[in-house]
Amino acid sequence: RHPAGRMPARMAQSYPAADRAKAERVFDNMLTGYGQVAGQLGVPQNDVAGAVAAFIAGSWMAYHARDVADADFPVLVAQMRDVLRSTPDFVNASTASKQDLHEQFAILGTTMALTRAQLQRQPNAALSAHMKDAARSYLAGFLKMDPDRLVIDGKGLSIR
Repeated sequence: RHPAGRMPARMAQSYPAADRAKAERVFDNMLTGYGQVAGQLGVPQNDVAGAVAAFIAGSWMAYHARDVADADFPVLVAQMRDVLRSTPDFVNASTASKQDLHEQFAILGTTMALTRAQLQRQPNAALSAHMKDAARSYLAGFLKMDPDRLVIDGKGLSIR
């Protein structure tokens, strides 16, 4: 189990007061779930590159309605590690800021992936459309690229 993070409470602040405690629990559960899956896939605990990869993979899966193979995930993590290492704002960020980034990306990525899995079991057209819109927004905003052109495979993330 992960140590209690700051982001579940911080992210819950955007919810109505009556819903904040529940939202914080959900976000905390997403962070815990991410940690378990990441560990199974060989991603070190609190690894920001792993959380960024989970965010991209979860959003990509929700947008394209396709899974990212477990074997392809470590390639994406390594790719994100290289990107982060060459990003001065990240390299120079405080440890606390890096931890916050890790938690936020882990929570968002896990939420996208788990919602996709839930929609596969219980289809819901409105929720599917909302997820696809959110995923498009996340991918386009974060990667500054058209999500329709993004591919995740054994080579990691590439542009078609």
